Amino acid sequence: MATSRVFRLDITHLQLVRDALKKSHCIDANWFDLGLELKLLNPQLKNIEDTYVNNPSRCLRECLSLWLTSANNRTWESLASALERMNQKPAATLIRNTYGDPASQILQHYSDRISQVSLTDSCIQLLYTEGLITEDTQRKIERCGGSLSDTLRELMIAVSDDHSKLRSLGNILMELEETKPLAQDIIKDCDEVMNKPVTTAVLVRPVTSSTIKHLPTANATVSASAGEFFFNAAYRPVFNEVRGSFRILIDELVSLISQSKASVTEVKSFLQRSFPELSDELSDADSNQAIMNVVVTNCRVNDISIIKTIVKRFKINRAKCLISKYEKEVNIACQSLKNFLSQNEPDHFDDFESIQFTLGWEPDEHSFVDICRLLEEAFKELNKRII
Repeated sequence: MATSRVFRLDITHLQLVRDALKKSHCIDANWFDLGLELKLLNPQLKNIEDTYVNNPSRCLRECLSLWLTSANNRTWESLASALERMNQKPAATLIRNTYGDPASQILQHYSDRISQVSLTDSCIQLLYTEGLITEDTQRKIERCGGSLSDTLRELMIAVSDDHSKLRSLGNILMELEETKPLAQDIIKDCDEVMNKPVTTAVLVRPVTSSTIKHLPTANATVSASAGEFFFNAAYRPVFNEVRGSFRILIDELVSLISQSKASVTEVKSFLQRSFPELSDELSDADSNQAIMNVVVTNCRVNDISIIKTIVKRFKINRAKCLISKYEKEVNIACQSLKNFLSQNEPDHFDDFESIQFTLGWEPDEHSFVDICRLLEEAFKELNKRII
């Protein structure tokens, strides 16, 4: 299920749609207006009204059944838009955020398969520790023999609030042989959601003989006509400190992983199941150092998600504060870059379709890639192309 494909509702989702309207406090008595906003024909709605007199709950159910079997645009967005036109904006917002969210829709796509899953106690515990379910739900699942059939909505809320939890769910399902195919499908779709192209891309120019004549003068940092920004060499430590902290983090984590109870075989097997794309690279890794070398080559200064997954899975609690400290350093560096942009923002900045950064030094290839990643992270919220 690619994220570009629209998730269309059908009659099998009747209960889910009904529950969504209940949770959004949609009033049953407004069913006729809702039907009209969903582009259902007035005679059809009138027939429902005449058949189920003084029974608004049944009328709403029949109205939704009619919509879910129609040729109309049967999506969460069309339902939210209909509610919005009825001035039920809180309900529309809840529908969009919880049910229309891409990660949530992946769970809906696999709802039948998920409802057939029976988890072990250890997997149920992982659902709780990863923040996918509450402690009360954990006990409920255990009483139901590990079944997730009544947990879909809670999982949908969790993954819509934090898309990384969708991959966490996939990793947990990878623990059981019978749920591996489902886990692999979820992880594949999860990667499409989390790594889909965004409007911000970074291409940065270092100083070279071909660019030196185009640099701003000593007292200028911005070319207002072209939306260009110049980082002089004074900004070099900002990038280098983050790169150094990244390497320190890796060295410390290798030591902690080696000291943990997790064996090389366990760590390697877990990574191969969770990140199948790393299997070939990990095949010859015979030590934690070798494993981490593979992991590091697949991490970035602004993306240590694989490392965080290892720490979570093997409960390396001492590593959590190190990761938190590093992420704080990255945030501080990004804030410094944002401050630079805001302080030097030219007139009519919003009119520019792109922004160009030029460095006042010529970094080596590895440094250059890391600088690009940090600029990506710092300015990812800009609705502009960054070059």
